Amino acid sequence: MDIVLRDDSKPWLIVGFFTPNYQPLSAKFADSLKRQGHPHHLFAVEPSGDWSDETMRKPAIVLNAMKVYPNKTLILMDVDCIVNGPLDELSNIVGNADFSCFPTLRVKKFRRHSQRFSLSSRVMFVRPTDGARKLMEEWQAACRERPNLHGAERNLVLAFTRAVGVTYSPMPVIYAGREAQSAPAGALVTHQSTAFAHGKKRSLSNRIEDLLALGKRERNARPG
Repeated sequence: MDIVLRDDSKPWLIVGFFTPNYQPLSAKFADSLKRQGHPHHLFAVEPSGDWSDETMRKPAIVLNAMKVYPNKTLILMDVDCIVNGPLDELSNIVGNADFSCFPTLRVKKFRRHSQRFSLSSRVMFVRPTDGARKLMEEWQAACRERPNLHGAERNLVLAFTRAVGVTYSPMPVIYAGREAQSAPAGALVTHQSTAFAHGKKRSLSNRIEDLLALGKRERNARPG
């Protein structure tokens, strides 16, 4: 059964989805949103495969939510996110962009410099516009075209390159759902990943990032 809390006074709505094994976590997430007065609709779905397969459902979830709530701005969140405060200001920060999410640009310095651009789908701000719908449709098409990639975010980047005319604004890191252990102070949305308990494999780069973040926190904690 879906988990829903409506509030017609707000122009935005948090949306997400969960399979049966994520139901307890989704209920906990929804309880937290309810205590803070954040309207939400978490869609109950049946399993479709492994962790990567489930992430590929995100554009379909958003497209369906756009039909159910045609005039609402949607904030797509993973259900293992943690909301720590108000979200109303996000709409003003993003401006009139069709969508917003957190971008990452990694530069590698080996024999030749290279860089990798990625977009996070942990938290996505989606306006009820033709442009946002076009992006979601391109994302869904990319997921069908390349279903064997690890997670949906590489397909999100492909959709971004194809969605001509769509407007984008980078999401401030305090809303982006970064891992709780490395999120900046005062972050309004953080993330406590449970995917590794449900079949996701932690990459070497993820482990290195965790170690770097731990070292930074330890250095900052040293007196003087």
